[in-house]
Amino acid sequence: MNAWPVIHRELRAEARHTFNYWLRLLGVSLLLSIFVMMMLDPQGSASKPGAKLFGNLNTALFIAIWLLVPLLTADCISRERREGTLGLLFLTPLTSRGVVVGKGLIHALRAATLLLATLPVLALPFLLGGVTWREGVMALLVNLSSVCLALAAGLIASSQCTQWNRALFLAEVLAAIFLLGFGGLFTFALLLQVAAPFVPGFTWRGVSFGEMLTGAAILCTDVAGMWSEAFGSLPAAANRAWLQTVGEGALVAIFASGLMVLRVARRLERTRQEQPPTARQLRWQRFFLAPLFWKSLFRSKMRRRLERNPVGWLQQRSAAARITKWGWCLFVIAVESSMAAEDDFVRYQLPLALLLILGLAASAAGSFSHERQSGALELILVTPLSVGQIIFGRLRGVWGQLLPALGTVAVVCLFVFQAGSFDLLWPGDDDPNNNPNSASALFLLSSFVTIPGVGFYFSLSRRHFMTAWLLTLAVGLVLPWLTLWGGRWFFFLMHLNPLTYRFGTGTALAWATVLQIVFGAATGGLLYRNLHCRRFVLVS
Repeated sequence: MNAWPVIHRELRAEARHTFNYWLRLLGVSLLLSIFVMMMLDPQGSASKPGAKLFGNLNTALFIAIWLLVPLLTADCISRERREGTLGLLFLTPLTSRGVVVGKGLIHALRAATLLLATLPVLALPFLLGGVTWREGVMALLVNLSSVCLALAAGLIASSQCTQWNRALFLAEVLAAIFLLGFGGLFTFALLLQVAAPFVPGFTWRGVSFGEMLTGAAILCTDVAGMWSEAFGSLPAAANRAWLQTVGEGALVAIFASGLMVLRVARRLERTRQEQPPTARQLRWQRFFLAPLFWKSLFRSKMRRRLERNPVGWLQQRSAAARITKWGWCLFVIAVESSMAAEDDFVRYQLPLALLLILGLAASAAGSFSHERQSGALELILVTPLSVGQIIFGRLRGVWGQLLPALGTVAVVCLFVFQAGSFDLLWPGDDDPNNNPNSASALFLLSSFVTIPGVGFYFSLSRRHFMTAWLLTLAVGLVLPWLTLWGGRWFFFLMHLNPLTYRFGTGTALAWATVLQIVFGAATGGLLYRNLHCRRFVLVS
């Protein structure tokens, strides 16, 4: 195995990408924002503030690892297939194992630089007190295990798919499966080796499935500093057993990721030459993806969509687009059905809607990528279609992908509203925290309208999907909140108007909606100008 040429090549390529520097800056900024918000919180001066701060910072880092690392790795092999350079690599003395190991090590180094960039912020809780070396060792081992498994998920997805969007989706699905498996095994091992021998009165029958999920989330993330409290309440022998279990889990994760990397290398060795689909594969594709009922209605509907605006037809013509559309709807129905028996059923609606907004931003940020890669964007711009028709057609296509899922959430919210679980009164000045549900609904509606335009703008102005997606979320969701809270503290520090910093959640959401509309209109104007003047970045 000779992985050094691949490492040298990838190092030179990644060193030229400014996204790697912005990624580290993003990680540090996220942790610093959590630190500032907790320091400004009146409850931040409670007992053991360092432990609570360390737990929240480690939780944010844990979520970022499982979200970003699979996405960063998912296109490392599939991009070589699309560009036709994978065969050139195998014309050299390189082996498939060397290629996979080299790419895995490079992306592991990218993840390690993200962790190293956040170390100064993670050191702040130690200065505040309440954090010992045990929490630091546990965070290091758990995050190391997460990086290894997330890298393996990205490599497997990259070896299975050729198109980047399918590779990204499969990487996140595999990462979710690995996370559930890792959390479940880790929790079971802790219950077996720590809780059963050292916790008095512990019984396996007294642990429900919901408690298992909650315990896995706490044990893997240290949310709100729960590790420090557990270490203080357990005997020394239990603490040693806990650390030993975490170390064993890290070794298992590293060993499992190594086995998965070897399996990816064997698959790459078998499939390095592109093969046409077999007759069985074509038969299964026709059975699952081709329309079986009401074919004339389907053809007439697609024909009308093509005649009305071919740009929107391009967004929804493929079977993958229809699978994405109804897959989101099926996911929402499954979540709503599973949560219907919960007492706090209303509380899950906002996170579910925000998850759909994240999917909408991803779809918009990758909308023009395929056209730019294939050169079809230049052909679209020389057609008789106007710039407005191109933008509106793409908007209809992106909205149509998530419209059934968002409509399902809206129907459920209306049903809950009719049942009297919450009302939609506008938050008044006399009671700023009164009924923020109306402002939340407006903010989500504004996000559904404005974020696609923001995503289109960055899809044209950025080469890589991850950069475009993160910038879309930053401008469409984060920047309105930062502007709002920055203005509040500016008025507070300047003593211009004391009432400006007293509004609560409902009024804050309302003003964030206004700022979001302003930013969306500004990026929409820039999008129209860039398309009209043919200003968009070329794929290199």
